[in-house]
Amino acid sequence: MKRSIPALLALLACTAATTAPRQTACDTRGWGATAKTVVLADPSPGARVLAIIPRRAATERGEDINGTFPEFDIKAASNGWFRIVHVTFGDYGDPAPLRPVFAGQGWVHGSQIGGQLCGGERFYAGPSERAHSRPLPAAADEVKIRRLLDCQGNWVKVDADIGIGWVRSFSNNQVTTCA
Repeated sequence: MKRSIPALLALLACTAATTAPRQTACDTRGWGATAKTVVLADPSPGARVLAIIPRRAATERGEDINGTFPEFDIKAASNGWFRIVHVTFGDYGDPAPLRPVFAGQGWVHGSQIGGQLCGGERFYAGPSERAHSRPLPAAADEVKIRRLLDCQGNWVKVDADIGIGWVRSFSNNQVTTCA
């Protein structure tokens, strides 16, 4: 029996190592693009809910902030899920500091994340300037992003109404274009 315990522990360690989801490091920003952004503890639909962030936040006086979505840093991706940190609300025309609404980190599904493509940039087949590419439309800010699929560094893979591809000019500014 004593000999089988180390073997069992080794087997469990190998199993845990093979079932851990693959993560890629990211360095970009986005916003919660749905009525409520659900932040989970792990990149899985059955994970514990850490926060539910509404589309807009009320000010201390009770009125809605000017229609902006909560914004956050995206630090990792795993199978269509994105690890986010620093969730804040703010109004682009308001000199008041951004208001933090979620501390810590959590996972959000790519279908809940918004951003904007930049006109004049390129849509790549992979996260490299050497990958096959085509130009984005001049009015790329009008391209509808259905969901984020992956990210690597400052590259973001999107499913948009013009197709699936990688961009390195993903903007999180909700009120202006990239140009």
